[in-house]
Amino acid sequence: MLARMRAACTESGFFFVHGTRLTDRIITETLRQSVRFHELAEDSKRAYHNSRSQLGRGWWPLHEEPAYQPGTVAFVESFDIGPEQAHLDLAHHVGPNLWPVVPGFREAVWACYEVLEALGDRLLVSFAEMLELESDTFSRWRGPFSRSQMRLLRYPENDAPLDEINVGISAHTDFECFTLMYQTAPGLQVKNLQDEWVQLPAGPPRWMVILGDMLERWSNGYLKATAHRVVNTSWERLSIVMFCAVDGDTVVQPLPQFVSAGNPSRYERVTQGQHLDQQVDAALQRKRDS
Repeated sequence: MLARMRAACTESGFFFVHGTRLTDRIITETLRQSVRFHELAEDSKRAYHNSRSQLGRGWWPLHEEPAYQPGTVAFVESFDIGPEQAHLDLAHHVGPNLWPVVPGFREAVWACYEVLEALGDRLLVSFAEMLELESDTFSRWRGPFSRSQMRLLRYPENDAPLDEINVGISAHTDFECFTLMYQTAPGLQVKNLQDEWVQLPAGPPRWMVILGDMLERWSNGYLKATAHRVVNTSWERLSIVMFCAVDGDTVVQPLPQFVSAGNPSRYERVTQGQHLDQQVDAALQRKRDS
């Protein structure tokens, strides 16, 4: 399995996982609750706007997604949660989620989050073993201050021009270690290592794993973060996305095993939190400038 995983990471930049604890019941119920929230009147959803959370969690309305490419308009809305802590701790970017008053929503969505977190833990071990490192090389840095996040995304059907300005989400790489993705309909595209955009299939049992910036940095570029985008579609799409991160204060830099005289370090030291905040702030600034 590890050989197949390594081949996928180094030949295409993504792979699918099967046979997890993510049963059809968990996925179906999470998607059902996502629909229930997104179908609320806009005035009702405003009570859970991300600006009401000091952690940026909650509802991101249509067109408010950060601009990962200059001048783009994203046709997506989302509801975001992260690790649940009773008390707000801005220094470690943890605290309570902004749960909507929708019967059954919190229970179903949190159950999905916990299963995805457990899957993320196992995959971090697998990535280390795949690279012939100690099995806890990455997972040891994932604790109570993880910067992981789960998003319930809705891409409404729309008739906006299909161009490079009007997008589902503009092209970018993810800022964490790796990302788990599920989509109900096609629209997600990834750039393979041959620099070609590939449209990926949708539906069960397809949970896709794409590589993020932190694994690229740790491996000194041996692993490449997967560029991806969502194109505009004339059909509605729902997606569940889990960004699997380490603790915010974890210092990430190329590991000695991937650095040599012929392959010097390509990346500066940075913490997971610094990198994530810098990239999000830059995308928000591009949004304000557009």
